[in-house]
Amino acid sequence: MKEGFWDEGKSPFIIDAWVLLPDHMHCLWTLPRGDRELGKRWAMIKRLVTQQCPELKRLDWLTPSRKSRNESTVWQRRFREHLICDDIDFKNHLEYIHYNPVKHGLCEKSIDCTTSTKHVVELKIWIC
Repeated sequence: MKEGFWDEGKSPFIIDAWVLLPDHMHCLWTLPRGDRELGKRWAMIKRLVTQQCPELKRLDWLTPSRKSRNESTVWQRRFREHLICDDIDFKNHLEYIHYNPVKHGLCEKSIDCTTSTKHVVELKIWIC
């Protein structure tokens, strides 16, 4: 997976925050200046995960609509996009992402979530 994100070099981006929950995920990315190709990156991620995790493609989970569109059983069709306005907006979204596992009752403190970048962000803050 990591190779697909960073080594292809076709659509670089920085992962500022990411949390993976049982039924959804949130992420905060920085794209190169002037680059608005977010959908292209999501398509790449979906393709790589689907290829590398074939056990997620279960025929008994496919609805007739998903079958007709040749879609995966894991991914939803759409995603919500938000363009960060300023440093305060960035900080608010970063905190929302990392607090999400606590909000959903998956852990008591965000630092305890093992499927989050909270550890990396804390480390960056500590180093700086």
